[in-house]
Amino acid sequence: VKHRDASHVFLGSVKHVIIDEMDTMLEQGFQGDIGSLLHPMLYKQKIVREGEVLDLVEGAPRLILTSATMTNAVKRLLNHPDLPAKKKRHVPPKHKKDEGEEEE
Repeated sequence: VKHRDASHVFLGSVKHVIIDEMDTMLEQGFQGDIGSLLHPMLYKQKIVREGEVLDLVEGAPRLILTSATMTNAVKRLLNHPDLPAKKKRHVPPKHKKDEGEEEE
């Protein structure tokens, strides 16, 4: 955010945005920073009024969010109506629990 605000970086030609560990980013309070970076890249309108449908910028970047856990904050974000069309993917765990092992 600091680099963008200081005009040290231009985000107008970004094609893909990948945010790993989205659950951790939200837990640590980065939702505002992420939104301030993504909003101008994704939407034509700077100001959003309640109940308003936003038009995407032509050629808006593809947004990929990953999370190992589906926290309530991640679920709220994914269900937000202003996000562009979204697909959820679930990858089954590679490791199986041993018999008798308790859930954490």
